[in-house]
Amino acid sequence: MLNEYLLSGEVLKPQGLDGLVKVRVDMDTPDMILPVKTLYSKRDDQYVPLKVLSAQVREGFAFLHFEGIPNRDAAESLRGTLLYMRREEAPPLPEGRYYICDIIGCQMVARDQKVLGTITEVMQPGANDVYVVKTDRGEMLVPVLGHVVLEINVNNRTVAVDEQALEEVAVFGD
Repeated sequence: MLNEYLLSGEVLKPQGLDGLVKVRVDMDTPDMILPVKTLYSKRDDQYVPLKVLSAQVREGFAFLHFEGIPNRDAAESLRGTLLYMRREEAPPLPEGRYYICDIIGCQMVARDQKVLGTITEVMQPGANDVYVVKTDRGEMLVPVLGHVVLEINVNNRTVAVDEQALEEVAVFGD
């Protein structure tokens, strides 16, 4: 089952004196967070609403002002806070695209459904994403390429790969 909340970003630091915060947006583009009127922080497995009063994007970051955060000291208390949005409020993705939080935790499987490992992280270094997979042999880095990743099924929590192509491109960490 997919989580009702999607990880959307992280508060990096206060910006100015009036409670504005600088946010790294964990979506394709920072603009995707602008229409959202309520974001959530997670405390003790509870999602706590943060009403967005204003939002703008500059230099690849979102700058948000939340209700109840009137000054720099209050904004400082949000530093490092992970921000979530409700899935139903998230912008729709094009066919074949998935939210990173839906990929993390999926089992990587071969064509014969043999489990190769569990995806623990999705890195975005540039041209294509790279899945970090925990395996019996250690950590494996898998570039997300069409001839390697055959099918992603977030509902079944599996990512099917061509095992032969995987052996050509995968890198094992220490």
